[in-house]
Amino acid sequence: MKGNDNYKGILKAGDIFCIPLFIDPKEKATKSYTRVKYPEDKQYAFGRFIEDRAGGGVLVEVFEKTMTLKDYNQDLVKESGRLFPPVTTSGLEFTKKRWRLVSSDQDYDKINDSDYKQINLVIGTYDDLRVKNLYANKETEISEKEAEQYEAWKVWQPNQLEKRIIKELFVN
Repeated sequence: MKGNDNYKGILKAGDIFCIPLFIDPKEKATKSYTRVKYPEDKQYAFGRFIEDRAGGGVLVEVFEKTMTLKDYNQDLVKESGRLFPPVTTSGLEFTKKRWRLVSSDQDYDKINDSDYKQINLVIGTYDDLRVKNLYANKETEISEKEAEQYEAWKVWQPNQLEKRIIKELFVN
């Protein structure tokens, strides 16, 4: 399955979005934030849209750098590196305007900029685990032990991923 470089006309490949770190993760993922004005002086994490995997979720990467919107610098964000390997999300965070577009990169190339050839996600169950390379669209059987080195292909809800981001940034 090849990914789509657009997501419902909301994002295109290479778009950078902000993830508010001040929303209570207990807020329902289905709540609309369309009318909510986000403060420019609060802390945000940032991510980049890689592709829409259709039924497999929206593939994104989350960067290490956090900052306020008034101090936002796309180059600093991209240069900070990934907080963790790319993951898939439900897309609700974009359709409900919980996570918002902050900038676009017209020269984005997912193979070079997101190291797309190296994105591998684990699929299957404990007795039938496989790692799938998204670029090659190839699956390889692996053991439970081998699976630990890869990100599981799970579709994250926005509040779940926000909790993970906060934990990675501030607890570890």
